[in-house]
Amino acid sequence: LQHNPTLLATLRDAPPSGELLVSLLGRSRRIGEWIVRDPDLIARFGDPASLDEPFDADTVSAQVDHLLTRPDEPERVAAAIGRRLRRELVWTAVRELSGHADVEATTDHLTAVATTVLRAATRLATRDVADAGAAGSLRLAVIGLGRYGAGELSYASDLDLMAVFDPPEAREEALAAVE
Repeated sequence: LQHNPTLLATLRDAPPSGELLVSLLGRSRRIGEWIVRDPDLIARFGDPASLDEPFDADTVSAQVDHLLTRPDEPERVAAAIGRRLRRELVWTAVRELSGHADVEATTDHLTAVATTVLRAATRLATRDVADAGAAGSLRLAVIGLGRYGAGELSYASDLDLMAVFDPPEAREEALAAVE
């Protein structure tokens, strides 16, 4: 972090952002690890009013949808989505730890981010099927269980879920067996 010009400019131009950064680093080791991976997030600390903005899951979802339209390899698209959603998780934690978001808003937002991840992963995983024009023939259900299913995710939650699918070939074989 010490050689990051964005960090230095933010700390120089907006001293409260330095206080917020120190407070966050003192309260959460994981936040520090995330910030080290993406130190440009600190520039957002310079605008204290942004801490009061409510979570906007629709905007995040729209941004991920836009990333999904990129013609890159699925791995590159997934990496870009991961970076965007990691930023969202950091900002969610920043707002909560600084007292600008309550527990209910935070769990709702974490659940919405997880849903966005699952939707994106499903679209990436079925991209080849959709490109072949067979998207309508693939039946897939992703069922949330546990805290995810209840909409009560925390930062330490995992996504207990079950994916059930019926590939077109299996249906064709089952129909042929019945006839």
